[in-house]
Amino acid sequence: MSCAISQFYTTLLLALDRGDKPAVVTREEVFTYAQLRHTTGNIHSHLKRLSGQIVVTYTGKTLESYAAVLAALLSNVTWVPLSAAQPLHRNRHIVSSIKPALLLYDSTISSDLLEFVKRKDIQATHILETTVGGGELTLPRFEPDDVAYIMFTSGSSGQPKGVPMTHANYIPFIRNMLQLLPFGDNEVFSDFHDWAFDISIFYLLCFPFVGGAIAPADDKADRLIPLDYIDTLGITVWSSVPSAIGLIQRLRPSEEVDNKIRIMFLCGEPLPLSIVKYCFTNMNVPAVYNFYGLTETGVENFYHECSPDDFDRFVNRGYAPIGIPLPGNKAKIDKNDELCLAGEQLMRGYLEGAKNSRFFEEGGIRWFRTGDRAERQGSLFWCRGRLDTQVKIRGYRVDLKDIEVNICQHADIDEAVCFIDEDKQQRIIAAVVSKEEDIDANMILASIKDRLPDYMRPDQIIVSKKSLPRNENGKLDRNAVIENWRK
Repeated sequence: MSCAISQFYTTLLLALDRGDKPAVVTREEVFTYAQLRHTTGNIHSHLKRLSGQIVVTYTGKTLESYAAVLAALLSNVTWVPLSAAQPLHRNRHIVSSIKPALLLYDSTISSDLLEFVKRKDIQATHILETTVGGGELTLPRFEPDDVAYIMFTSGSSGQPKGVPMTHANYIPFIRNMLQLLPFGDNEVFSDFHDWAFDISIFYLLCFPFVGGAIAPADDKADRLIPLDYIDTLGITVWSSVPSAIGLIQRLRPSEEVDNKIRIMFLCGEPLPLSIVKYCFTNMNVPAVYNFYGLTETGVENFYHECSPDDFDRFVNRGYAPIGIPLPGNKAKIDKNDELCLAGEQLMRGYLEGAKNSRFFEEGGIRWFRTGDRAERQGSLFWCRGRLDTQVKIRGYRVDLKDIEVNICQHADIDEAVCFIDEDKQQRIIAAVVSKEEDIDANMILASIKDRLPDYMRPDQIIVSKKSLPRNENGKLDRNAVIENWRK
């Protein structure tokens, strides 16, 4: 195994030798592979003494920041990303949890966080100070259990938990992507999300292996309306949550969208069939994939290669399946309909102090409870929402996600979130986003009358034309929806 890991990083190192080929593309400048390799080598000369220790980066999306991540992996230090998109209290909690040997930062860091780090006696160095000097990239010895990076969960159910991923955990995912996706020459990968969203592992590692370029969306306007970003930077490989495509769909619901995207990598939340259809018919994307996975299980574990036929095949469900497990992953559904995962991508456990009760052993296999409800139809797996969206109301067991899916079958509804008003006889509340000004709650209720029993129909529907609140990674923020309703 250690030999296979060393071979992976040897290949990555060789992949950086591409001379004047574009590596990092921004609106202002294009940086070559020669510049990326040189910068990576310089930063590596500062990090190699820290092999086996933790290095935190707090940067924007720059040549130096991409080089720092590559240098960290090639130096066998444990990389932990922080960013300005995350709240100060979260970043402080992470720093306190991991006790890093070094923080690399740039001008995006807040003075409050920088002072906090220094009070903890943690070395803090501006990233530009590590890009001078120079040194050859020499690979250390890698062991399978060495931790490559640590991502932190959202913390929606308490404090964020650290997820240490070893080289042996995450490398199989990258290898699967390189074999599965139809990459070509001169690909331009989108970098649309925050560093701390583990989808970043996909494009950070894949772009150099295929000799492509990475294009950061480091401007808030690019995140809100990504059309100009996609067009100007010539994105060919897009990766995001489906909601990001939903932004484009709401802006241009019926016309053709000119773009160069060849591969659509969608993940992180359910993929509505309306977005699948939009990708094929309005954006003319030839290859659209739906992925499913968790931070704890090495980014992605399932995939479904979508087709134009999916809209008809799965019309009664409203969403695309999560598909079949990626090679090296095992999956099963337990008696409570919970999806459980095992295999080489599964982490060994949360950081010290966090509960590991979601792990169990059965038949000599170590399994992880995902917390997601699932079902299987033939070879295809379907995710049916979180177990914690199940509620008991009026004596019935109800899955709020089922209600949301049926509401979204209405042609004029883009999004729906259901929750329970605990203070008023457990009423079901639905917040929806509509394309039309004149749609009202009764029209929506009429559309679900034949699909849902009385006890599953919302007692109140709040209609808006504005998007529902999302977190910094573009995922729907259910807690914010409920808080907005309570105000």
